Amino acid sequence: MKANTSIFDYAEKKGIIVNSHYFTPEYIPDELICRDDQIGELAMICKPIFEGDKPKHCLVLGPTGTGKTVVFKHVFKSLAARIDNDKIRLDALLKKKADLEANGKSLDTQDQAALKMLNRIVPGINIIWDHVSCKETSTPSGILHQLITKLDPYTKISRRGTPLDTMYNVLYDLMRTKNVGLIVALDEIDFLKDDSLLYNLSRAAVEEKLIGRQFITIIGLSNNIRFDDKLDERVKSSTTFEKIYFPPYTVTDIYQIINARAEIALESGSYDYEIIEACAKRAFDFGGDVRVALKVVKAAAELAEQKQNDKINVDDIYTAQEMVQRDELVRALLQLTTRQQLVLMAVLKLKQYNIIPTSGQVTDVYVHLCKHISLETHDLTVVSKSINILELLGIVDTQSSHMGRKGGNTRLINVREEDRPKIAETLYGDDLLFKDLAGYNPIGDNPHIIYENNKKRGWVK
Repeated sequence: MKANTSIFDYAEKKGIIVNSHYFTPEYIPDELICRDDQIGELAMICKPIFEGDKPKHCLVLGPTGTGKTVVFKHVFKSLAARIDNDKIRLDALLKKKADLEANGKSLDTQDQAALKMLNRIVPGINIIWDHVSCKETSTPSGILHQLITKLDPYTKISRRGTPLDTMYNVLYDLMRTKNVGLIVALDEIDFLKDDSLLYNLSRAAVEEKLIGRQFITIIGLSNNIRFDDKLDERVKSSTTFEKIYFPPYTVTDIYQIINARAEIALESGSYDYEIIEACAKRAFDFGGDVRVALKVVKAAAELAEQKQNDKINVDDIYTAQEMVQRDELVRALLQLTTRQQLVLMAVLKLKQYNIIPTSGQVTDVYVHLCKHISLETHDLTVVSKSINILELLGIVDTQSSHMGRKGGNTRLINVREEDRPKIAETLYGDDLLFKDLAGYNPIGDNPHIIYENNKKRGWVK
Protein backbone atom coordinates (compact mmCIF):
# COMPACT_ATOMS: atom_id res chain seq x y z
CA MET A 1 0.00 0.00 0.00
CA LYS A 2 1.28 3.45 -0.87
CA ALA A 3 2.27 5.84 1.90
CA ASN A 4 -0.49 8.11 3.21
CA THR A 5 -3.20 5.84 1.79
CA SER A 6 -5.94 3.98 3.61
CA ILE A 7 -8.10 1.00 2.76
CA PHE A 8 -11.00 3.33 3.59
CA ASP A 9 -10.10 6.02 1.07
CA TYR A 10 -13.34 5.18 -0.72
CA ALA A 11 -15.09 7.16 2.03
CA GLU A 12 -13.84 10.37 0.40
CA LYS A 13 -15.22 9.47 -2.99
CA LYS A 14 -18.69 10.47 -4.06
CA GLY A 15 -20.86 7.36 -4.47
CA ILE A 16 -24.44 6.65 -5.46
CA ILE A 17 -25.76 6.15 -1.92
CA VAL A 18 -25.91 9.36 0.12
CA ASN A 19 -27.58 7.88 3.22
CA SER A 20 -28.58 4.20 3.34
CA HIS A 21 -30.56 4.73 6.57
CA TYR A 22 -33.48 6.02 4.50
CA PHE A 23 -33.94 2.52 3.06
CA THR A 24 -34.22 0.82 6.45
CA PRO A 25 -37.35 -0.05 8.48
CA GLU A 26 -35.97 2.10 11.32
CA TYR A 27 -36.45 5.28 9.28
CA ILE A 28 -39.86 6.85 9.96
CA PRO A 29 -40.65 9.61 7.42
CA ASP A 30 -42.24 12.82 8.68
CA GLU A 31 -44.88 12.32 6.00
CA LEU A 32 -46.12 8.93 4.83
CA ILE A 33 -47.32 8.33 1.30
CA CYS A 34 -50.49 6.46 0.26
CA ARG A 35 -51.75 5.71 3.79
CA ASP A 36 -53.76 8.82 4.70
CA ASP A 37 -56.92 6.86 5.50
CA GLN A 38 -55.17 4.41 7.81
CA ILE A 39 -53.22 7.20 9.54
CA GLY A 40 -56.51 9.01 10.15
CA GLU A 41 -58.20 5.88 11.51
CA LEU A 42 -55.35 5.11 13.89
CA ALA A 43 -55.24 8.74 15.02
CA MET A 44 -58.97 8.53 15.82
CA ILE A 45 -58.27 5.47 17.99
CA CYS A 46 -56.23 7.87 20.14
CA LYS A 47 -58.96 10.53 20.40
CA PRO A 48 -60.20 9.41 23.86
CA ILE A 49 -56.77 10.34 25.30
CA PHE A 50 -57.68 14.00 24.77
CA GLU A 51 -61.09 13.44 26.38
CA GLY A 52 -59.88 11.96 29.66
CA ASP A 53 -60.46 8.38 28.55
CA LYS A 54 -58.34 5.52 27.20
CA PRO A 55 -57.85 4.61 23.54
CA LYS A 56 -59.60 1.52 22.23
CA HIS A 57 -57.85 -1.80 21.66
CA CYS A 58 -57.18 -2.17 17.96
CA LEU A 59 -56.07 -4.70 15.33
CA VAL A 60 -54.08 -3.36 12.37
CA LEU A 61 -54.51 -5.92 9.61
CA GLY A 62 -53.06 -6.36 6.14
CA PRO A 63 -50.47 -8.19 4.00
CA THR A 64 -46.73 -8.05 4.66
CA GLY A 65 -45.02 -4.84 3.61
CA THR A 66 -48.14 -2.66 3.41
CA GLY A 67 -46.99 -0.07 5.95
CA LYS A 68 -48.60 -1.29 9.17
CA THR A 69 -45.52 -0.91 11.38
CA VAL A 70 -44.32 2.37 9.90
CA VAL A 71 -47.81 3.89 10.17
CA PHE A 72 -48.10 2.82 13.81
CA LYS A 73 -44.70 4.31 14.67
CA HIS A 74 -45.46 7.49 12.73
CA VAL A 75 -48.82 8.01 14.46
CA PHE A 76 -47.54 7.39 17.97
CA LYS A 77 -44.39 9.39 17.42
CA SER A 78 -46.69 12.24 16.36
CA LEU A 79 -48.94 11.62 19.38
CA ALA A 80 -46.01 11.86 21.80
CA ALA A 81 -44.80 15.06 20.11
CA ARG A 82 -48.29 16.61 20.28
CA ILE A 83 -48.72 15.80 23.97
CA ASP A 84 -45.23 17.08 24.84
CA ASN A 85 -45.85 20.29 22.93
CA ASP A 86 -49.25 20.82 24.60
CA LYS A 87 -47.70 20.29 28.04
CA ILE A 88 -45.02 22.91 27.29
CA ARG A 89 -47.68 25.38 26.15
CA LEU A 90 -49.82 24.66 29.21
CA ASP A 91 -46.90 25.15 31.61
CA ALA A 92 -45.94 28.39 29.88
CA LEU A 93 -49.49 29.76 30.11
CA LEU A 94 -49.83 28.75 33.75
CA LYS A 95 -46.58 30.56 34.56
CA LYS A 96 -47.70 33.59 32.58
CA LYS A 97 -51.02 33.61 34.42
CA ALA A 98 -49.29 33.38 37.82
CA ASP A 99 -46.88 36.21 36.91
CA LEU A 100 -49.71 38.44 35.72
CA GLU A 101 -51.87 37.75 38.75
CA ALA A 102 -48.93 38.58 41.03
CA ASN A 103 -49.06 42.05 39.49
CA GLY A 104 -52.83 42.32 39.66
CA LYS A 105 -53.33 41.52 35.99
CA SER A 106 -54.91 38.66 34.08
CA LEU A 107 -54.54 36.77 30.83
CA ASP A 108 -56.09 38.28 27.71
CA THR A 109 -59.12 36.60 26.14
CA GLN A 110 -57.08 34.64 23.60
CA ASP A 111 -54.73 33.20 26.23
CA GLN A 112 -57.65 32.38 28.53
CA ALA A 113 -59.29 30.37 25.73
CA ALA A 114 -56.02 28.58 25.00
CA LEU A 115 -55.51 27.78 28.69
CA LYS A 116 -59.03 26.39 28.99
CA MET A 117 -58.52 24.23 25.91
CA LEU A 118 -55.14 22.91 27.07
CA ASN A 119 -56.45 22.13 30.56
CA ARG A 120 -59.12 20.04 28.85
CA ILE A 121 -56.98 18.08 26.36
CA VAL A 122 -53.64 17.59 28.14
CA PRO A 123 -53.79 14.09 29.68
CA GLY A 124 -53.52 13.89 33.44
CA ILE A 125 -51.16 10.94 33.03
CA ASN A 126 -47.91 10.12 31.22
CA ILE A 127 -48.62 8.45 27.89
CA ILE A 128 -45.95 5.87 26.99
CA TRP A 129 -45.96 3.57 23.98
CA ASP A 130 -43.81 0.57 23.19
CA HIS A 131 -43.35 -1.59 20.09
CA VAL A 132 -42.90 -5.34 20.65
CA SER A 133 -41.89 -7.70 17.83
CA CYS A 134 -43.68 -10.95 18.70
CA LYS A 135 -41.54 -12.78 16.16
CA GLU A 136 -38.55 -11.98 18.39
CA THR A 137 -40.31 -11.88 21.78
CA SER A 138 -43.30 -14.21 21.76
CA THR A 139 -43.83 -15.28 25.40
CA PRO A 140 -45.78 -13.38 28.09
CA SER A 141 -42.68 -13.30 30.30
CA GLY A 142 -40.54 -11.83 27.54
CA ILE A 143 -43.11 -9.19 26.63
CA LEU A 144 -43.78 -8.25 30.26
CA HIS A 145 -40.05 -7.91 30.85
CA GLN A 146 -39.74 -5.58 27.85
CA LEU A 147 -42.60 -3.41 29.15
CA ILE A 148 -41.12 -3.33 32.66
CA THR A 149 -37.75 -2.32 31.21
CA LYS A 150 -39.44 0.40 29.17
CA LEU A 151 -40.79 1.93 32.38
CA ASP A 152 -37.71 1.15 34.47
CA PRO A 153 -34.49 0.70 32.45
CA TYR A 154 -32.62 -0.24 35.63
CA THR A 155 -35.02 -2.95 36.75
CA LYS A 156 -33.51 -5.93 38.55
CA ILE A 157 -36.40 -8.19 37.56
CA SER A 158 -35.05 -11.18 35.63
CA ARG A 159 -36.68 -12.19 32.36
CA ARG A 160 -36.21 -15.85 33.20
CA GLY A 161 -37.25 -17.52 36.42
CA THR A 162 -39.55 -14.76 37.63
CA PRO A 163 -43.18 -15.93 38.13
CA LEU A 164 -45.66 -14.34 35.74
CA ASP A 165 -47.80 -13.04 38.61
CA THR A 166 -44.77 -11.19 39.96
CA MET A 167 -44.04 -9.66 36.54
CA TYR A 168 -47.62 -8.45 36.13
CA ASN A 169 -47.55 -6.92 39.62
CA VAL A 170 -44.21 -5.19 38.99
CA LEU A 171 -45.59 -3.70 35.76
CA TYR A 172 -48.76 -2.44 37.47
CA ASP A 173 -46.76 -1.04 40.41
CA LEU A 174 -44.55 0.90 38.01
CA MET A 175 -47.57 2.24 36.15
CA ARG A 176 -49.17 3.42 39.37
CA THR A 177 -45.96 4.97 40.66
CA LYS A 178 -45.19 6.76 37.40
CA ASN A 179 -48.87 7.49 36.61
CA VAL A 180 -48.71 5.87 33.18
CA GLY A 181 -51.12 5.18 30.36
CA LEU A 182 -49.44 2.41 28.35
CA ILE A 183 -49.99 1.70 24.65
CA VAL A 184 -48.55 -1.67 23.65
CA ALA A 185 -48.06 -2.51 19.98
CA LEU A 186 -47.72 -6.27 19.46
CA ASP A 187 -46.25 -6.51 15.97
CA GLU A 188 -46.77 -9.83 14.15
CA ILE A 189 -49.10 -10.75 16.99
CA ASP A 190 -49.72 -14.11 15.27
CA PHE A 191 -46.45 -15.32 16.82
CA LEU A 192 -47.73 -14.67 20.36
CA LYS A 193 -47.52 -18.03 22.14
CA ASP A 194 -50.21 -17.40 24.78
CA ASP A 195 -53.15 -15.05 24.34
CA SER A 196 -53.71 -14.99 28.11
CA LEU A 197 -51.42 -11.94 27.98
CA LEU A 198 -54.07 -10.10 25.96
CA TYR A 199 -56.75 -10.99 28.48
CA ASN A 200 -54.72 -10.01 31.54
CA LEU A 201 -53.48 -6.69 30.15
CA SER A 202 -56.91 -5.69 28.86
CA ARG A 203 -58.46 -6.48 32.27
CA ALA A 204 -55.91 -4.51 34.35
CA ALA A 205 -58.05 -1.38 34.79
CA VAL A 206 -61.31 -3.32 35.29
CA GLU A 207 -59.72 -5.43 38.02
CA GLU A 208 -58.41 -2.23 39.68
CA LYS A 209 -54.75 -3.04 39.13
CA LEU A 210 -54.49 0.55 37.91
CA ILE A 211 -55.92 3.75 39.33
CA GLY A 212 -57.36 7.01 38.04
CA ARG A 213 -56.94 7.50 34.32
CA GLN A 214 -54.17 4.90 33.98
CA PHE A 215 -54.76 2.33 31.26
CA ILE A 216 -53.23 -0.34 29.03
CA THR A 217 -54.25 -0.32 25.39
CA ILE A 218 -53.27 -3.18 23.06
CA ILE A 219 -52.68 -2.62 19.36
CA GLY A 220 -52.06 -5.85 17.47
CA LEU A 221 -50.46 -5.87 14.02
CA SER A 222 -51.07 -8.93 11.87
CA ASN A 223 -50.76 -10.09 8.26
CA ASN A 224 -53.84 -12.26 8.79
CA ILE A 225 -57.10 -10.31 8.40
CA ARG A 226 -58.91 -13.10 10.29
CA PHE A 227 -56.45 -13.18 13.16
CA ASP A 228 -59.07 -12.69 15.88
CA ASP A 229 -61.03 -15.75 14.71
CA LYS A 230 -58.66 -18.01 16.63
CA LEU A 231 -58.71 -15.98 19.85
CA ASP A 232 -60.32 -17.32 23.01
CA GLU A 233 -63.85 -15.97 23.44
CA ARG A 234 -62.89 -14.39 26.78
CA VAL A 235 -60.10 -12.48 25.07
CA LYS A 236 -62.45 -11.27 22.33
CA SER A 237 -64.97 -10.11 24.91
CA SER A 238 -62.35 -8.34 27.01
CA THR A 239 -60.56 -6.56 24.16
CA THR A 240 -63.40 -5.88 21.66
CA PHE A 241 -60.79 -4.91 19.09
CA GLU A 242 -61.46 -2.14 16.61
CA LYS A 243 -60.04 -3.07 13.18
CA ILE A 244 -58.05 -1.05 10.68
CA TYR A 245 -57.37 -2.67 7.31
CA PHE A 246 -54.31 -2.03 5.15
CA PRO A 247 -54.97 -3.02 1.52
CA PRO A 248 -52.06 -4.08 -0.71
CA TYR A 249 -50.15 -1.25 -2.35
CA THR A 250 -50.74 -0.64 -6.05
CA VAL A 251 -47.85 -0.35 -8.51
CA THR A 252 -48.32 3.43 -8.41
CA ASP A 253 -48.19 3.44 -4.61
CA ILE A 254 -44.96 1.43 -4.58
CA TYR A 255 -43.45 3.72 -7.20
CA GLN A 256 -44.27 6.85 -5.19
CA ILE A 257 -42.86 5.39 -1.96
CA ILE A 258 -39.55 4.13 -3.31
CA ASN A 259 -39.12 7.24 -5.46
CA ALA A 260 -39.56 9.47 -2.39
CA ARG A 261 -36.90 7.45 -0.54
CA ALA A 262 -34.56 7.39 -3.55
CA GLU A 263 -34.71 11.19 -3.80
CA ILE A 264 -33.24 11.58 -0.31
CA ALA A 265 -31.08 8.45 -0.15
CA LEU A 266 -29.38 8.45 -3.56
CA GLU A 267 -27.20 10.94 -5.37
CA SER A 268 -29.05 13.13 -7.85
CA GLY A 269 -28.63 11.81 -11.39
CA SER A 270 -27.61 8.33 -10.23
CA TYR A 271 -30.83 6.74 -11.49
CA ASP A 272 -33.57 7.27 -14.04
CA TYR A 273 -37.25 7.15 -13.19
CA GLU A 274 -37.55 4.12 -15.47
CA ILE A 275 -35.39 2.26 -12.94
CA ILE A 276 -37.82 3.09 -10.14
CA GLU A 277 -40.73 2.02 -12.37
CA ALA A 278 -39.05 -1.32 -13.08
CA CYS A 279 -38.41 -1.88 -9.39
CA ALA A 280 -42.02 -0.99 -8.49
CA LYS A 281 -43.39 -3.34 -11.15
CA ARG A 282 -41.22 -6.23 -10.01
CA ALA A 283 -42.06 -5.58 -6.35
CA PHE A 284 -45.76 -5.65 -7.21
CA ASP A 285 -45.34 -8.89 -9.17
CA PHE A 286 -43.54 -10.45 -6.19
CA GLY A 287 -46.29 -9.64 -3.68
CA GLY A 288 -46.15 -5.87 -3.20
CA ASP A 289 -43.89 -5.82 -0.14
CA VAL A 290 -42.49 -2.27 0.00
CA ARG A 291 -39.81 -3.21 2.52
CA VAL A 292 -38.41 -5.69 0.01
CA ALA A 293 -38.65 -3.09 -2.78
CA LEU A 294 -36.57 -0.63 -0.73
CA LYS A 295 -33.97 -3.34 -0.08
CA VAL A 296 -33.83 -4.01 -3.83
CA VAL A 297 -33.13 -0.35 -4.66
CA LYS A 298 -30.41 -0.20 -2.01
CA ALA A 299 -28.85 -3.48 -3.22
CA ALA A 300 -28.98 -2.26 -6.85
CA ALA A 301 -27.20 0.96 -5.85
CA GLU A 302 -24.53 -1.06 -4.03
CA LEU A 303 -24.05 -3.28 -7.10
CA ALA A 304 -23.60 -0.22 -9.32
CA GLU A 305 -21.08 1.24 -6.86
CA GLN A 306 -19.13 -2.03 -6.77
CA LYS A 307 -18.85 -1.85 -10.56
CA GLN A 308 -17.76 1.80 -10.17
CA ASN A 309 -20.70 2.97 -12.25
CA ASP A 310 -22.25 6.39 -11.77
CA LYS A 311 -25.79 5.18 -12.43
CA ILE A 312 -28.03 2.22 -11.61
CA ASN A 313 -29.20 0.23 -14.62
CA VAL A 314 -32.04 -2.24 -15.12
CA ASP A 315 -29.72 -5.26 -14.86
CA ASP A 316 -28.72 -4.04 -11.40
CA ILE A 317 -32.40 -4.04 -10.39
CA TYR A 318 -32.98 -7.57 -11.70
CA THR A 319 -29.84 -8.93 -10.01
CA ALA A 320 -30.68 -7.15 -6.76
CA GLN A 321 -34.23 -8.52 -6.84
CA GLU A 322 -32.93 -12.09 -7.04
CA MET A 323 -30.40 -11.45 -4.27
CA VAL A 324 -32.91 -9.89 -1.90
CA GLN A 325 -35.61 -12.51 -2.51
CA ARG A 326 -33.07 -15.23 -1.84
CA ASP A 327 -31.76 -13.53 1.29
CA GLU A 328 -35.29 -12.96 2.64
CA LEU A 329 -36.15 -16.62 2.11
CA VAL A 330 -32.94 -17.89 3.74
CA ARG A 331 -33.43 -15.52 6.69
CA ALA A 332 -36.94 -16.90 7.21
CA LEU A 333 -35.73 -20.52 6.93
CA LEU A 334 -33.03 -19.98 9.53
CA GLN A 335 -35.65 -18.78 12.02
CA LEU A 336 -37.40 -22.15 11.96
CA THR A 337 -37.18 -24.74 14.72
CA THR A 338 -36.11 -28.31 13.88
CA ARG A 339 -39.75 -29.45 13.95
CA GLN A 340 -40.83 -26.66 11.61
CA GLN A 341 -37.97 -27.49 9.24
CA LEU A 342 -39.07 -31.14 9.20
CA VAL A 343 -42.64 -30.15 8.35
CA LEU A 344 -41.34 -28.04 5.47
CA MET A 345 -39.13 -30.92 4.39
CA ALA A 346 -42.23 -33.14 4.33
CA VAL A 347 -43.88 -30.66 1.95
CA LEU A 348 -40.83 -30.79 -0.34
CA LYS A 349 -40.83 -34.60 -0.35
CA LEU A 350 -44.47 -34.61 -1.41
CA LYS A 351 -43.96 -31.92 -4.06
CA GLN A 352 -41.50 -34.25 -5.80
CA TYR A 353 -44.55 -36.30 -6.82
CA ASN A 354 -46.14 -33.33 -8.58
CA ILE A 355 -49.06 -33.05 -6.19
CA ILE A 356 -50.49 -30.32 -3.98
CA PRO A 357 -50.02 -31.94 -0.54
CA THR A 358 -52.74 -31.95 2.11
CA SER A 359 -52.09 -31.29 5.76
CA GLY A 360 -52.82 -34.99 6.43
CA GLN A 361 -50.21 -36.10 3.90
CA VAL A 362 -47.68 -33.67 5.35
CA THR A 363 -48.34 -35.14 8.80
CA ASP A 364 -47.80 -38.69 7.51
CA VAL A 365 -44.47 -37.83 5.86
CA TYR A 366 -43.40 -35.78 8.89
CA VAL A 367 -43.89 -38.83 11.12
CA HIS A 368 -41.71 -40.98 8.86
CA LEU A 369 -38.99 -38.29 8.76
CA CYS A 370 -38.97 -38.08 12.55
CA LYS A 371 -38.75 -41.86 12.91
CA HIS A 372 -35.85 -41.97 10.45
CA ILE A 373 -33.79 -39.72 12.74
CA SER A 374 -35.18 -41.19 16.00
CA LEU A 375 -37.16 -38.07 16.93
CA GLU A 376 -40.32 -38.53 19.02
CA THR A 377 -43.68 -37.65 17.45
CA HIS A 378 -45.94 -37.67 20.49
CA ASP A 379 -47.46 -34.27 19.65
CA LEU A 380 -48.77 -34.06 16.10
CA THR A 381 -50.42 -30.66 16.65
CA VAL A 382 -46.94 -29.31 15.95
CA VAL A 383 -47.58 -29.97 12.25
CA SER A 384 -50.61 -27.68 12.04
CA LYS A 385 -48.85 -25.03 14.14
CA SER A 386 -45.74 -25.28 11.97
CA ILE A 387 -47.79 -24.86 8.78
CA ASN A 388 -49.26 -21.69 10.29
CA ILE A 389 -45.78 -20.34 10.99
CA LEU A 390 -44.53 -21.28 7.53
CA GLU A 391 -47.45 -19.42 6.00
CA LEU A 392 -46.88 -16.37 8.20
CA LEU A 393 -43.26 -16.26 7.08
CA GLY A 394 -44.32 -16.48 3.43
CA ILE A 395 -42.53 -19.80 2.87
CA VAL A 396 -45.65 -21.78 1.94
CA ASP A 397 -49.09 -20.90 0.63
CA THR A 398 -52.20 -22.68 1.88
CA GLN A 399 -55.83 -22.93 0.90
CA SER A 400 -58.76 -24.67 2.54
CA SER A 401 -60.41 -27.71 0.96
CA HIS A 402 -63.53 -29.67 1.82
CA MET A 403 -61.94 -32.92 0.64
CA GLY A 404 -60.20 -34.03 3.80
CA ARG A 405 -60.20 -37.45 5.35
CA LYS A 406 -63.68 -38.82 5.97
CA GLY A 407 -65.13 -35.83 4.13
CA GLY A 408 -63.81 -33.25 6.60
CA ASN A 409 -61.85 -30.06 5.97
CA THR A 410 -58.16 -30.02 5.16
CA ARG A 411 -55.56 -27.59 3.91
CA LEU A 412 -53.61 -27.78 0.68
CA ILE A 413 -49.97 -26.79 1.22
CA ASN A 414 -47.88 -25.41 -1.63
CA VAL A 415 -44.34 -24.12 -2.10
CA ARG A 416 -43.50 -21.80 -4.97
CA GLU A 417 -41.58 -23.66 -7.67
CA GLU A 418 -38.84 -21.02 -7.85
CA ASP A 419 -38.22 -21.30 -4.09
CA ARG A 420 -37.84 -25.09 -3.89
CA PRO A 421 -34.11 -25.33 -4.83
CA LYS A 422 -33.06 -22.68 -2.31
CA ILE A 423 -35.25 -24.21 0.43
CA ALA A 424 -33.75 -27.66 -0.18
CA GLU A 425 -30.21 -26.25 -0.26
CA THR A 426 -30.76 -24.36 3.01
CA LEU A 427 -32.58 -27.18 4.83
CA TYR A 428 -30.17 -29.98 3.97
CA GLY A 429 -27.09 -27.75 4.00
CA ASP A 430 -24.26 -28.77 6.28
CA ASP A 431 -26.46 -30.34 8.97
CA LEU A 432 -25.38 -34.00 9.08
CA LEU A 433 -28.76 -35.10 10.44
CA PHE A 434 -30.65 -33.44 7.61
CA LYS A 435 -28.09 -34.46 5.00
CA ASP A 436 -29.11 -38.05 5.72
CA LEU A 437 -32.76 -37.08 5.15
CA ALA A 438 -31.90 -35.54 1.78
CA GLY A 439 -31.58 -39.01 0.24
CA TYR A 440 -34.38 -40.61 2.23
CA ASN A 441 -37.68 -41.25 0.43
CA PRO A 442 -40.45 -42.02 2.95
CA ILE A 443 -43.05 -42.12 0.21
CA GLY A 444 -41.27 -44.85 -1.77
CA ASP A 445 -41.92 -47.31 1.07
CA ASN A 446 -45.39 -45.88 1.78
CA PRO A 447 -47.02 -45.06 -1.58
CA HIS A 448 -50.48 -45.05 0.00
CA ILE A 449 -49.64 -41.61 1.43
CA ILE A 450 -49.97 -40.13 -2.03
CA TYR A 451 -52.08 -42.39 -4.17
CA GLU A 452 -54.87 -43.41 -1.83
CA ASN A 453 -57.94 -41.45 -2.98
CA ASN A 454 -55.80 -38.76 -4.63
CA LYS A 455 -56.96 -39.43 -8.16
CA LYS A 456 -60.55 -39.36 -7.02
CA ARG A 457 -59.98 -36.07 -5.22
CA GLY A 458 -58.05 -34.50 -8.07
CA TRP A 459 -54.85 -33.93 -6.12
CA VAL A 460 -52.63 -35.91 -8.48
CA LYS A 461 -51.79 -33.78 -11.47
